[in-house]
Amino acid sequence: SVKIPGARGNIYDADGNLEEICTVNVMPEGEEPVPELQSGFAMSHDGRFLYSAMRKYDLLNVFSVDQETGQLKNIQTFPLSGEHPKDCALSPGGRYLAVTCRRSGYAELLRVTEDGTVSSAGLRIPRKDAGCVFFLKG
Repeated sequence: SVKIPGARGNIYDADGNLEEICTVNVMPEGEEPVPELQSGFAMSHDGRFLYSAMRKYDLLNVFSVDQETGQLKNIQTFPLSGEHPKDCALSPGGRYLAVTCRRSGYAELLRVTEDGTVSSAGLRIPRKDAGCVFFLKG
């Protein structure tokens, strides 16, 4: 279970119990937490990395997840090219992360490396008022 300031949901175990493991600050240095700024989350398929989009600052935070303790460590803060990220999703193979940028009207595609960090894949998929994003297996 992980509790992140600004997150509107929590992760529960199979019995519906919630245990706070850690709290991490996702705000830029010197900024106070604002719940409405936190948006989409995505967890890597192997559970080693957590991706968290943040409105207003147009950022994607990348966290490594300690597999024994569940503790999070911020390993990257990636500036998005678009404004007002709304949602994010990993591709089925985990090599790409799509982030919808609502005010910019597109989904931005990012490459995911073996160490969990992201970089631009140089692709924007136009979608007016982009909201939710997901990948379909073909």
